[in-house]
Amino acid sequence: KAELESAKQEFSEKKAELESGRKEFEEKKAELDSAKQEYAEKKAEFDSGKQEFDEKKAELDSAKQEFSEKKAELEDAKQQLAEKRQELEDGRIKLEDGRRELEEKQAEYDSGLTTYREKRDTLDQLKEYYKEIDSAKWTVLDNSSNGSFIYARSNSSNLSSLSSTFSILFVAIAALVIYASVARMVDEQSKYLIFGVRSTLLGVIAGILLAYFVLQTLCLNMYAPYYTVPKAPPCFLLGPSVLLFVGGLALAVAAVLIASYSLMKSTAVTLMKGKEPKQLFKTGKSASSSSSLYTRLILLNMGSDLTRVIVTIVSIAGCCILLMVGFTLKFGEDRVVQRQYGEVMTFDAELTFDPDNPEAAEKLKSLLDSSGVESILVYQDNHAFSDGDSLSACKLISAEPDALPGWYNLRDENNESLVTESEHGVLITKRMHETLALNPGDTITFYNESMSAFPTEVTGIFNNYFGQISFASQSAFREIFGTDPVPNCFFIKLNGYSINVLRDGARWLPGFISLEDAAARRAQIESTAKAMDVLIIVMIVAAGLMAWFILDNLSGSYMLHKKKELTVMRVNGFTTKECVRYSASELIITTVLGILIGVPLGAQIGYRVIRLTEQSFLQMDRTLDIRSVIFSALITAVFALIINGRALSKIRDLKLSDAAN
Repeated sequence: KAELESAKQEFSEKKAELESGRKEFEEKKAELDSAKQEYAEKKAEFDSGKQEFDEKKAELDSAKQEFSEKKAELEDAKQQLAEKRQELEDGRIKLEDGRRELEEKQAEYDSGLTTYREKRDTLDQLKEYYKEIDSAKWTVLDNSSNGSFIYARSNSSNLSSLSSTFSILFVAIAALVIYASVARMVDEQSKYLIFGVRSTLLGVIAGILLAYFVLQTLCLNMYAPYYTVPKAPPCFLLGPSVLLFVGGLALAVAAVLIASYSLMKSTAVTLMKGKEPKQLFKTGKSASSSSSLYTRLILLNMGSDLTRVIVTIVSIAGCCILLMVGFTLKFGEDRVVQRQYGEVMTFDAELTFDPDNPEAAEKLKSLLDSSGVESILVYQDNHAFSDGDSLSACKLISAEPDALPGWYNLRDENNESLVTESEHGVLITKRMHETLALNPGDTITFYNESMSAFPTEVTGIFNNYFGQISFASQSAFREIFGTDPVPNCFFIKLNGYSINVLRDGARWLPGFISLEDAAARRAQIESTAKAMDVLIIVMIVAAGLMAWFILDNLSGSYMLHKKKELTVMRVNGFTTKECVRYSASELIITTVLGILIGVPLGAQIGYRVIRLTEQSFLQMDRTLDIRSVIFSALITAVFALIINGRALSKIRDLKLSDAAN
C-alpha cells in the first residue's frame, strides 16, 4: 500500500510533468522547425517517460490487485477477530463460574475440614472417656417399663377401682329407691311386682344409655388431654349389661317381697283393720316427766313407721355422701396446685444448660443478674432407679442443704416440719414411699447413663404433690456416684420480669438448652382440676335426682299417713302453721340425722376415691376441707327443704271431710 501511495505520488508528479511538457510542446511547436534537434531530444525524453509511465501504471495495477487481496484478508481477519472476541467472552464467563464454584467448594471443604477436626477431637475425647468408665450393661425393658404404658395402665386401674367404689354406693342407692317406691305402693295397695319390676328394668335401660353416652364420654374426655393418640371410643360390654338386668330384676323382686312380706302373712281381718302404731317408747308418768307430750308424739310417730324413717335418713345420707365425694375430689385437686406451687416449689422457672460448655454457667448467671431475677444453681437430671423388684425413673436434684429452703421446701410426710438433706443417702417423695414400699433405712439403687448400679440408703420422706423427685446433698451425691454433681440448672424467681424476654436473651447464649415456666406444669394440673368441675356437676345432679325420687316418695308417703291425723288437728282448732310445724319436725330430724351420718361417711369414701385417683407422680391433698362439709350439708338441706316443702304445702289443701275417711 505504501508503494502504491508512492507510485500515486510519482504518477501525479509525472502527470504534472506531462502537462508541463505538453504546454511547453505547444509553446515550442512554433519553434519546431527551428528546434528539431531539441524536439528529438525531448521526444526521446518523452518516450522514455512514457515507458516509465507504463511501468508505473503496471505497478499501480499490480498494487490495486494486491490491495484487493489485502482488503479481503482484512475482512477475514475482522470476522476471525469477532469470533475470537466471542470465544474470549464465553471463556471469561466460564472462568467466573468456575471461580465461584471453586470458592463454594473451598468453603465446603473448609467447613468439612472443621467438622472433621471437631469430630476427630470428640472421638479422641470419647475414646479417652470410654477408657476410664466401666463396661456398659444392657437393660432389656418390656412394655410394662414404658412410662406412657405405665401411665395408661395406672389410669385404667384407677377407673376400675373408682367404678367398684361407686358401684357399691349406687347399688345401695338403687336398693333404697326401689324399696321406698315399692313400700309406698304396698301402702297404697298397688300391683307390687309387675309395677316394681317394669319400672326397675326401664330404669336399668335408661342407666345403661346414660352411662354409655354421658358418663363414659365425660371420663374419656378427662383423660384425653394426657395422650397424643386419638381419644378412645366408648365401649359397650354385654356381660355387665346383662348382669345389670338380672341384678335389677332380683333387687326389685326382693324389695317387693320384703315390703309386702308382713301383708302376705296377715289375715284378711287384720288387713281390713289397718295398721296400728307400734309402741316403741315408754308411756306413763316417768315418760311424761322426761319429755314433753309434743316430743313424745313425734318420737311415737317415727317409731310407728320406723322403716320409712330409716330409709329417709339413709337416703339423705346417700345424697350428702355423693356431694361430699365430689367436693372432696374438687378441693383436693385445687389444693394440689396451691401446695405444689405455693408451699413446695416457690420458684417460677427452670433454666437448663449444657454443663460441658465452659462459658454457659457464667454468661447465663450474668444475664440473670442483669435482669434483676433471683437464682440458685443446682444439679438435676433424670435417673433410672430400682427398689429391687422393678425399674423406674425419677428426677434427682442435688444442691447444698442450706440453698434449697425458700426455693424447694421439703416438708415431712405429715406436712409439719422441713426435712433437711443429710450427708449421705437420698430423700424420696411420699408417693414413692407408698407405691414402692420404701422406708427410711431401705436401699434404693440408682443407675447412671451406662446403667451402672449405685445402691444407697433412703434417709427421709417428703411431701411432693406433682412429679417423681428425689434429693441428695452434694456430699451424698459424691458418696453415691463417686463424682461431684456438675450443676446444669438455675432455679429462678422472676420478681415480675417477663419470662419471654428472659428466654429471648438466653437462647443465644452458649450452652442454653431450655427455659421452662412452672406455670405450664401448673396449667396441666389445673386442667385436671377443671375436669373435676364436671364431676362435681354430675355428683350434684345425681344427688338431686336421688333426693327427688326417694325423698319425694317418702315425703308423699309420710303426708299420706299424716293426712287423717292432720285433718283431725285442723278440726280441733290447730292452725295450718302449727300443723306444718308439727309435720316438719320429723322431716327436720331425719334430714339432720341423714346429714350427720352422710358427712363422715362421705369424707371416708371421698378419701378412698382420692387415694384411688392418685398416680405414682401425683399426690392429692388428702386433708378434709371444711368447705366440703359446709357445701354438702347446705345443698342436701336445700334439696330436702324444697322436696319436703312441696309435700308440706299440701296441708293447706286439707278438707275437713277427710277426717271421716
